[in-house]
Order: sequence, then structure tokens, then C-alpha cells
Amino acid sequence: MTMRKLLILIGLVVLCILSLVCLLLLTKSTILNSLFSGIFSSSFVVLIIEITQLYIDWTEYSFLRGPYERIKIENKLDERKNDRIYEDLTKKYADLGIDTAIRLNYMGENKYEGKIEYEEGSAEFYLNLDKVNPYSGVGTYQYKQKKQDYKMPDMGTFRIQFDTVSKNRLFVFHNNLVPSGIAAGYEIWQKV
Repeated sequence: MTMRKLLILIGLVVLCILSLVCLLLLTKSTILNSLFSGIFSSSFVVLIIEITQLYIDWTEYSFLRGPYERIKIENKLDERKNDRIYEDLTKKYADLGIDTAIRLNYMGENKYEGKIEYEEGSAEFYLNLDKVNPYSGVGTYQYKQKKQDYKMPDMGTFRIQFDTVSKNRLFVFHNNLVPSGIAAGYEIWQKV
């Protein structure tokens, strides 16, 4: 849940309580009684609508939250090799001891955040699920810390596709924008 949503809900609860208290204390004046009755009923209706929207948001878009393991890491080659355009880096990452664990944290309103480790260093990412088709989405990543020989800033884009057959894998396609703009590839993240 975002801070904005939380503040709206708190404000609505406070408004409902205040108007209800005033309604109960000021029963002699029919004008004030009508005014506070209207404020209470309208704020209560808006509170119910907000809670319903939060529930719908949570049930439709939070299904990706949780821990994942990168089971496949492929980078695009400059030239085709053995009729392939990708180079498998999965074993290399295992040999180097690079952490392949990821946790997707649901932030509400179809947005996710997480941290990821690469050979060059650690990066943070943000993903937005499509509102029409929540099984796909787009996002960005940016390195927050890199090893000595790598340039900063380093950032790019993600495109994700949820595997609706296995229901436990994400296909994550990445394209670097800065500094080289040429690195691209895909990964498969499996839910743990």
C-alpha cells in the first residue's frame, strides 16, 4: 500500500469518527444534525469504496510477490554462434558465487520493487504490471553499486511475461540503456 493510499484511509476514518461524534453530541440542531449526518454517510461510503479498491488491487496484482530463483541467465551475443543469439551465463554465475535469489515486494497499485545481483554489482528494479493484462509488464533497473572496473551510471529496462502454463515462472527480458546501450538478454525467474 502506498503512503498516499494510507493517508487517504486514515483521513476517511478520522472524518467518519469526528462526524459521528458530532452527530451524536449535536442532536438538538436539525441543521447541524443533517450536516454531520451527510458528512458521516458520504465519508463512510468513500471509505468502503477505498477498502474495496485495495482488496481488488491486492487480489488481482499481488500474485507475483515473494521469493524467486534465477534458473536461467542469457545475454545476447554480438554475433550468432552455433545458430544461437544468446550466451548462457547461468553456470558462470554459479561458479562466481553470484546470488541468484530475488524477492519481489508488492507496493500496491500493480507495482513491484526488488534487488538483484549481477556480475557487475547490485541493482534495484521496479516493475509495473499491465492493468489490462496483469500477466505482463514493464520496468526499469539501475545499478546502485558496481565493482571497480565497471562504469556508472548503469540502467536499463525490463519487460516481463508471466508463464501462465507453469504458474510459477517469470520471463524477464532486459535491455541496457546507459552506459553501453548494447547489453540485452533474458532471464527465467522461478518462484521458490
